[in-house]
Amino acid sequence: MLKAFAITAIFALLVLGFRVHLFTVISLWTASLIIKECLATKKIRMKRGYTLSYIAFLALITIAFGNLPYSLWILERKMTQVASELAGKPADVHCNSMIDELTDKHNAHFTAGYALFSSGQIVLRPRWCSEIKRYMEAPENATLDGIYTLNLLTHEAMHIRGERIEAITECQAVQRNHHTAQMLGVSEALASKHAKLYYTEIYPKLNYFSDDCAENKPLDERLSNAPWST
Repeated sequence: MLKAFAITAIFALLVLGFRVHLFTVISLWTASLIIKECLATKKIRMKRGYTLSYIAFLALITIAFGNLPYSLWILERKMTQVASELAGKPADVHCNSMIDELTDKHNAHFTAGYALFSSGQIVLRPRWCSEIKRYMEAPENATLDGIYTLNLLTHEAMHIRGERIEAITECQAVQRNHHTAQMLGVSEALASKHAKLYYTEIYPKLNYFSDDCAENKPLDERLSNAPWST
């Protein structure tokens, strides 16, 4: 059993980018039970008490618990592609698990997310990963929290791009939220609407707000999809 578990664990670590989540461990453990019984002989040994229904039960548990890390991996890969495109260099987006939250050394408890300049990694807290997932699944029903998370991804990508001053970083993000939304699969019309909503409803309330982030002001990059241009 331990050998089967080790093999599946190594494979999963490779697929998930060396990130272990509780649900992954559970799914791997149940999968190892199935592998052990199926590989021990060419036939399931009924005399051991492992019936087909038991194997089916283990398979269902594996699928149920394995779905979460897989869907998380898909979400992280998509956000990584978007962030890399925005930054113009490789980025790596990671959604903190509950275990990550307990061991995080970069003050993630006090922020929605952060970027590590040296590695290109962007880390988002669990709540905000859930928000952006909901936003991507149903952008037509986007809440202000969902739109905030859209900007969060753009903002951290601007840090990876090289900007460290928060007010400038935020204004760069404001002017690219439309593009970010479209790369996440949002329609042109909704992307424009959400970029404007962020700029008019959320941005003015933030500590990073700057009067220079406006049309024809010093931080205006003259981008075609800036909220004051669309």
